Amino acid sequence: ENILFAFSWPGSRPGSKVRNELYYLVRSHPYKKARLKDCVLCVDFAQVTTPDDRVAFIDTSPLTEDELWTEFEVGQLIMLDRGVPHLSFFDCAQAEHEGRGLKSNAFEESKYSSSSEVSSAARA
Repeated sequence: ENILFAFSWPGSRPGSKVRNELYYLVRSHPYKKARLKDCVLCVDFAQVTTPDDRVAFIDTSPLTEDELWTEFEVGQLIMLDRGVPHLSFFDCAQAEHEGRGLKSNAFEESKYSSSSEVSSAARA
């Protein structure tokens, strides 16, 4: 349920050298105050979250000046599961195993219930 996929597209059109930069930041307990870069505003996340919360932010540039943001690599796909970034296929397996990940209520459920059945059908 709490899955988000984010992709850093390498350009706006074929052959483009323009880069759609993305950065992410994950916050968890204990929360501290964050100072925004582009305005005189400080947010105390301890007042709007609980110790059980984990929050992930994605933006085209770091929003705060006092935190370490991680830059996406060009063409990188990241799955955020409950606020935790997963950077490889194998990292995503646990969320998929627990029923999150690529499952969607927007489409009818596939007649294939496991990857071995899909592989068997593909060979047929």
